[in-house]
Amino acid sequence: MIRKTINIDVIIIYKFNILEMKNLKIKLVNLFAIALLLLASSSINAQPGGGGHERGFAPMDISNIITNLSEEQQTKIEAQKTTNLKKMLPLRNKMKENKVKLENLETLENPDMNDIYSVIDELGKTNIEIMKLMADQKQNLRKILTEEQRIIFDMHDEHSRGKSIGKRKHKKCQTD
Repeated sequence: MIRKTINIDVIIIYKFNILEMKNLKIKLVNLFAIALLLLASSSINAQPGGGGHERGFAPMDISNIITNLSEEQQTKIEAQKTTNLKKMLPLRNKMKENKVKLENLETLENPDMNDIYSVIDELGKTNIEIMKLMADQKQNLRKILTEEQRIIFDMHDEHSRGKSIGKRKHKKCQTD
């Protein structure tokens, strides 16, 4: 009778150890998966072009593109830049507000699709305003430049829209 009790205790302890080892393996696998996710997310954030700006909304610094600007051109460009930033700020804030509003509406238990569509329409209208402002800024900037500088500026703009969309890399262009 004592012998049966000992065997049952040994079997119970043995089964408990097997279960404990399985739980430990599961915990290790989960820990490894979390570590991989953290590593992957940190490497994605470290990719070039992140810079904290949404695509197309980063202020352009033309002195990084064209190095032979005159003092008069630099003064005109700085004045235009300040004016444009003042116009752009409320539009960017409106975009941020509407994105938060959209996210809140989309996560409601019973979202009203008409409200969601309305916010999406507002985002679109604001984006169109921003694009028009950027087009005006570009044309006004081109008016300040000489013909040779305009060519360099246009070539840079063409390059930045090509393979590196969203990754604005400014390189200084030298003229002969």
